[in-house]
Amino acid sequence: METNQPPSAGLPLPKTAIEKCLQEVFPPSSSQLTNGISEIYYILLVLEKDWIRICEEIEPVFTDKKGEATVLLHKALLSYYVLFYRVSYHTSARSDLRQSINKYKITKQMWFHAARRLTKWVEIQHSSLFLLRLIDHCCDAYESLIEIAPDAKVT
Repeated sequence: METNQPPSAGLPLPKTAIEKCLQEVFPPSSSQLTNGISEIYYILLVLEKDWIRICEEIEPVFTDKKGEATVLLHKALLSYYVLFYRVSYHTSARSDLRQSINKYKITKQMWFHAARRLTKWVEIQHSSLFLLRLIDHCCDAYESLIEIAPDAKVT
């Protein structure tokens, strides 16, 4: 059953308490940062679960609606990864908090999973627009990460 919204549409996207916390004049406390990381990581788990499911569902029949849902889901996932690193690398974050990001480090597979999966669909459906948008999201998110955390491990 197709809908106009991606599976993760009910989730709060980056304008959350975490982002507000980062915009405050006073830096957030370590407990706020820890809670922020927990919240982001939980949402990442939900998004990744949806990401795997939507990839499996899209495989047989690729439509514009499903392609758009895939792009939106992937964009949300990358946005949360960037936000996760931004919270971890905040100036008020303790060193052990910064080290905790290695537990949740981003893998190349997650960065380029969408592009690799869509390559097959692009060849069949000639939907190069979706592939280009996904690659664009990957590049934007990667550039943001390098700005935030030049020493971040992306393996």
